[in-house]
Parts: sequence; structure tokens; C-alpha cells
Amino acid sequence: MSTFEISLTATQLASILATRGTMDSKVSQVFKAKSDEALAMEAKQITINFRDLQKLDASAAGMLMFFNYAAKTKGKQINITQASADVQQVLNRANLGKLVTIK
Repeated sequence: MSTFEISLTATQLASILATRGTMDSKVSQVFKAKSDEALAMEAKQITINFRDLQKLDASAAGMLMFFNYAAKTKGKQINITQASADVQQVLNRANLGKLVTIK
């Protein structure tokens, strides 16, 4: 079973989703619920902090693409920060750097 945690904090400038564990297809409902909360907030920037994310698979990259599309339709921008080399590699293979800002 996947171990995944996600939390949401917000300021007027940004909503911040912090992740921990393994992000794969088994956590799609948890991710969607929290990302929908972030989309409902007023901030135009949404930062996804991957500092404590150990693993991200291709299905999770797909979730991020859908999340990015939903954010764009609401005039919001997604930023991904602090991804490990392994997570960064999956993001690069999915060409997410062309869609979102990766720092």
C-alpha cells in the first residue's frame, strides 16, 4: 500500500501543497481533494513542495498535468519546488517543465 501525505497551507500570495511519501495512482483521490481545495483559494500561485516526496510515478505525473490544466482555466500558475533527482527525472520524462515552473 502506498504511503502518501499531503497538506495545504495558504497565504494571500500562494497556496502551498506539501507532499510526503510515494505519489502514484493509488493516491489520486487524496491528491485531487487537496488540489481542488488549493484551486478554490484566492491565491494565483500554487506551489507543490516535493521536498519529502520519495517517489513519483508516471501516473502521478499525469495527475499533475490535469491539475495544471485545471489551474490554468482558473488563471492560476503551478510551481514545483525541491524535487529530488529521482522525482525530477520523472517530471522531465513527462515534459512537465514545459507546462509548470520547476525550481
